[in-house]
Amino acid sequence: MRIKDISVENYRNLNSATITFDESCNFIVGENNLGKSNILNLLNIIFTRRGFVYDDFNDANLPITVNIRIKLTNDEIGHFEDLFDIDDYTYINIICKQVSPDDNMEFYHLETETYISPTLIKCLNFIYYDSLRNPISEINFDSSKGVGRFLSRMIKDYVSNTDINTNNLVDIEFTNDLLTNVNTW
Repeated sequence: MRIKDISVENYRNLNSATITFDESCNFIVGENNLGKSNILNLLNIIFTRRGFVYDDFNDANLPITVNIRIKLTNDEIGHFEDLFDIDDYTYINIICKQVSPDDNMEFYHLETETYISPTLIKCLNFIYYDSLRNPISEINFDSSKGVGRFLSRMIKDYVSNTDINTNNLVDIEFTNDLLTNVNTW
């Protein structure tokens, strides 16, 4: 699954905002208080929680609405049964809507307005990692917690399946293969 773009209405300071994502890698940069963390929190809420809270609503009298365009991998095609973009079956367009802070989020197929069970959304592979507060300790490959544990596991799996010696670590081709493998997780 790759999120291609999202359009957001009434979520915190992201009101009438559209964000397009690159297929391979994205960096969210900018000055303080522009909404960088809000983008990450929005995605985390959609893919892992039941709903938004009162403080998430820019205007509590209006619903939060998020349109999400997702590109599905070959293995994911069919996850949403026969719901897909009518122009390209490898995409699905989903509306996520929550009318009030007291309600739960609901998901619908954009083209047909067919209800999509939140369980199907929660089954999508999504990993949330908040912005770094202490980069030196949080990206420590020796760490048994957080991203250090995650990255160490990916590297360990790659190294165990590859004939490696320390000379390979300065070999550009080897390093690129390693990065390609890590990026496919």
